[in-house]
Amino acid sequence: MVKLARRILYAASQLREAAVSLAFLLLLTGTAAAQSGLPDGGVARAPGAGAVTAWYGQPTTRYGHGVLGDAIEAGSLVAVDEAGRSHAVVLPESQVFEDITPRLADLDGDGRNEVVTIRSTVSSGASVAVYGIAGARLTELASTRPIGRPNRWLSIAAIADF
Repeated sequence: MVKLARRILYAASQLREAAVSLAFLLLLTGTAAAQSGLPDGGVARAPGAGAVTAWYGQPTTRYGHGVLGDAIEAGSLVAVDEAGRSHAVVLPESQVFEDITPRLADLDGDGRNEVVTIRSTVSSGASVAVYGIAGARLTELASTRPIGRPNRWLSIAAIADF
């Protein structure tokens, strides 16, 4: 009976060490994303294939709208696939991602998540832009037309199969 109790205690201590290691690893992963991202930005996560993690990077003040509470927007989008490979899109100087956290959803039903964003242009305002991982690249798959005037913004209320 004593041997069984010792084995159980040993297994419990090993499990606790593994849980602490996993928590530390998750903390480091989130911190790395946050350091390269927006000061108030979030990291999107979703199970499955395609983009499983995404965030906005390269903070910039090149678009002075400030609708989200500050004048800092994103100049890039980073997505990590299910194999842990990182992919990025860097926007031209005339565009920003005017958003805080991208959204991940399998929009086309192929079992792979796409990244849904709010992208704004200096001359035409905001639009919805969808990106996906194709091969080794993060590429634009679709977008709406911009609103038509600068300093005009839109927000995505929900993504679902209604």
